[in-house]
Amino acid sequence: MGFKGMSGRVILILIFPLVLVVGLVLARSGWLDAGYLPPCMINGWTGWHCPGCGGTRAFQALARADLVGALRMNPLGVGFILGVALFLFRTSWEAAFPARKWPRFAVSERWWWGLLIVTVAYAILRNLPMWPFSLLAPH
Repeated sequence: MGFKGMSGRVILILIFPLVLVVGLVLARSGWLDAGYLPPCMINGWTGWHCPGCGGTRAFQALARADLVGALRMNPLGVGFILGVALFLFRTSWEAAFPARKWPRFAVSERWWWGLLIVTVAYAILRNLPMWPFSLLAPH
């Protein structure tokens, strides 16, 4: 499990609900819109959209249950957000119900290289000024 004792198990059980509540409060409060977050340095220096550009707005759209709006901001970011949420949910579930394990899949070095290639390709394609690639830029 990673943590020892009952207190570690409680932390693991509560990690998903706590992250979910904090994330929803941040996204729904407008705090993320208020200019507290710094602008993207890559976009500021180069004018290009990095793989994360639009991720905050995608997160806010997901908090409003606007999946289409989130995908328009950053489709790769939506996948990342949902992947992290699924990982945290699985962690909490397995801590709460130790006898009910989720299936595991092996993450090989090839998988990580594939993810890197997809991310770099996404970063390049979303900056091409032609359809359909322009759809990948944040709107």
